[in-house]
Parts: sequence; structure tokens; C-alpha cells
Amino acid sequence: MDIEFTIHPAARASIDAIALEAFAAVRSLDIAKSENRSDEWWVPEDTVTITAKDIVGDPIAWLPQVAGGRAYIFIWQDRDPIGLTEDDYRIISRLTGALLKVKWVQKSVSAKYILNCFIKWARDRFLNQTEGDFSDIFLDSCKRDVAELTVWAPVQHMKVEAPFAFGSASVVPLDRTFFDKMRSSLVRLAPERSDDAEAFMRMLQKEFKDCSAITLKIFAEPEYAKEAALNRCGDAIGLLRFFCAATITSTVMSPVTLLGALSIPESHIVVTSPDGGISYTSGIKIDEIDRWMISKKEVELLEKERLQEVGKLLDRDELSDFQLAVRSSVLAFSRAITFTEVSDRLVFAFSAIEGLLLRNASEPIQQNVGERIAFLTAANADKRYAIVENFRKAYRMRSQYIHHRLTEIDLEELDQSFINIRAALTQAIAHMSRFKTRDEFLEAIDRTKFGG
Repeated sequence: MDIEFTIHPAARASIDAIALEAFAAVRSLDIAKSENRSDEWWVPEDTVTITAKDIVGDPIAWLPQVAGGRAYIFIWQDRDPIGLTEDDYRIISRLTGALLKVKWVQKSVSAKYILNCFIKWARDRFLNQTEGDFSDIFLDSCKRDVAELTVWAPVQHMKVEAPFAFGSASVVPLDRTFFDKMRSSLVRLAPERSDDAEAFMRMLQKEFKDCSAITLKIFAEPEYAKEAALNRCGDAIGLLRFFCAATITSTVMSPVTLLGALSIPESHIVVTSPDGGISYTSGIKIDEIDRWMISKKEVELLEKERLQEVGKLLDRDELSDFQLAVRSSVLAFSRAITFTEVSDRLVFAFSAIEGLLLRNASEPIQQNVGERIAFLTAANADKRYAIVENFRKAYRMRSQYIHHRLTEIDLEELDQSFINIRAALTQAIAHMSRFKTRDEFLEAIDRTKFGG
């Protein structure tokens, strides 16, 4: 991917003007001395003492001012703290906003990167009396740092037999072949550190045990690549989770998320008896958990169920209004199954379908959503009636469970409601190329409902 690292002259002039305004506010500030508190009841067991020898370059920090409020200090001249007051720091936010209006900047650079470019430029200008424009420093930095990077994020509680494509991303097994390839790459870069590479790979293999990974390419500077990759990989696994078995039942939890994003609830209890005996019991607090094993054969079946159509929803910039609405609803429904509490699952599952099938907040939910699900997913009148009745019953149970904490729920009805909601979302996915807007989609359903 090639980027032309340019900014329109008018926008560039505005950006440089804001940078100069921020620089004009940089000055020496009176910082309040910190108070030593000796009355703390808790002291960390492991403490680290940092001395001046441990600090490389000028420290950057938000510090309290004598006059009140905080200051952002990023220059130290003869131990004199220099920076911006909290009010003046807002100019940096304006500078960041102006740069992020440039399309290629928005897609490849983080707000932190822009701040670091400003700090570098402001320090040189303040300490060395340089006269260059901020935009020159920024563009030169981007030319050096922005590149195509491959990122991969481990996914917990999911194993795949072989790699497969999912939109612009790929799903890969974290097997011996994967780690051997990574190890060889590190050794090739630094042969003298082969032992370190081996230790690093052993650590990763232990950390990522029983994981697979989402991998994709991002054209960006490294910090933004990490930030954007985390969001995109999270969306990718959310979209992929739409195909797991937990989506057709109201009681099964799916823990398939990016590693560390979710924990399966556990219980731990220690009991001491009068005679001094001690017993320890631990266990998982939820009965049904769907850990996902995806074979080559299952991938073939998923392809027939529109795996790649859902994968295309990963790239937001290329989606129509209707596709964005479908994407939002699929992600909400997929998130529903990651909750341990039935009430949370119901909230997200029903809001997912309401967001897609309601024109506005004034439409009656039970009638309109239930009927649209029915006409979207069934051709037979009896089946349509059963779907509408199921939605009403399930929605009533949802309301009673959430608002009144009633625990007597009909799991068979709730499971059927999940099946119906998923079927409606699947039909929406199948028609994504036919409709440009959600209103067009709803109008087509209503025409079918009224015999049009």
C-alpha cells in the first residue's frame, strides 16, 4: 500500500498556526511539591527506587501546580519545569483534531504519535531556537515510521485445524509450525541472541496455550498499529463468533474472545474445621461453556453459511448504511453470548435485533420486531404466528427477569427466540448487497407483510 505523505496547503497552514499557538503557551511553571504520607496502612511488598541515573531524556508528566490545577511538563531546563497548563493543553487537542481530519493520518497515526511529534518539535524550538514548521517534522516522522505491519492477536478458547481467510483478516492456529517460523525470523535478525529468541518463544507458547489467532495487515506507525489492531481483531472475533453454537441457545456462554478480554467465573472457598483441618474447593460457576474447535470440514460448512459475507463487515470504510446496521447488530448479538448472566444475554440479544428491525423508538417493539422477524424468516402463516408469539413471550420474560428479577423462565421459549433472532440476522446478511439503507430493507419487509 502506497501513501502520499502530503497535506493540502490550506490545511497545512492551519495546522502550523495551531502548533505555533500551542508553542506560544509553553512556559516555565510553578510545580507544587509532593507531600510524603506516612499514615498509609498498606505498603507494597515489592518497591522500586528510581534515581536520576535511571531516567533517559526529559521526563514527561502531569504535575500539580502551586496555583492549582495541573500542568503538562515535557521540558526541563536547569531543573526548571516547562510545559503547558491544563487549559493550554487543549490547544494540543485542537492540533490533533486538525491532523486527524486528513484521511491518511486518520488511518495510520495515533493521537499519542501526534503529541510526541509536537513535543519533539517544541523542545527543539525552545531549547535550540530552531525555526522549522511543525508540519515538516510531522511529515518526515511519518515517512520514516509509517509502514505495512503484520499483527496477530491470540484468541482464547478457540482452536483451528488450519488457517482460513475471514474478510481482510485470517484465522491461524498457534501451533508448532507458527512458533518455529517466528523463532527462525528472530534468529535471522540477531543470530547472537538465539538463546533469547528460544526463551521468548517458549514464554509465548506457554502464554498462548489452547489459543488460535486473528492476523491482519495494517499500514501505520507501530503505536497506532497496536491500537487499531486490538480494535479490528476484537471486531473480527466478534463477527466470527456469530457462527458458534452458543448463538442458538440462551444459556450457553461463549468465552471465545481476545486473550485476557474475558474470564470464565470461578469460585474458591477455604473451610477450616474445629480440629484444625483445612479444605479447599474450587470450580467453574457456570454450567455450560462453548469452547470452539474449528476443523477444516467445519470451515467448509461455514463458507456455505456466508462466512465471507460476514467477514467483509470487518472493513467499516467500505460499507453501506445498511451493511453498517447489520454489522452493529451482528456484533451486539455476538457479544450477548459472552455474558455469564442470562439477563445480560437477553439485553444484548434483543437490542441487537431491535436496532436492526425498528424504524425508530416510537414504534411498538413487540409487535413490529416480532412480525418483521416472522416475515423475514418464514413463509408459512402458522410458522409466522408462532414466531410472533415466541417473541412476545420471550420479550415479556426478558422484562420480568431484568426489572423484577423473576427467575422462573421458560428456557425452551428463550432458546427458540435466540434461534429466531439469529435467523433474522442471517437473512439480513444475505440481503446486504440488495439494499443500501436500513429503511429500504424494512420497507421491503413491510411490503411483504401487507401483501405488496
